[in-house]
Amino acid sequence: MEFIIALIFGIGFLFFFNWWMGYKQDHIILDFEESNVNQDDYINAILKRLESQGRSVKYMENGRFIVDEKRYMFMENEATGEALQRTVLKPEK
Repeated sequence: MEFIIALIFGIGFLFFFNWWMGYKQDHIILDFEESNVNQDDYINAILKRLESQGRSVKYMENGRFIVDEKRYMFMENEATGEALQRTVLKPEK
């Protein structure tokens, strides 16, 4: 019985963690191994990464991008415990 409760709790935690880290449908997730402190350098790194993936991308302003003719809002998400700078582009509705 305790095993089943622990299993249900573990699965629920994984779903919550994935939701919290930005793994949702239509979100664009980019991981950078190097930390971009300067905002302009960070935006340029995002643009280069998306262009290398074959996407058409344009930076508007205030953390907003147009990727493949869809509007996205930029969110930075530090991955704790790892040396990653995670970037989440969330679709605007």
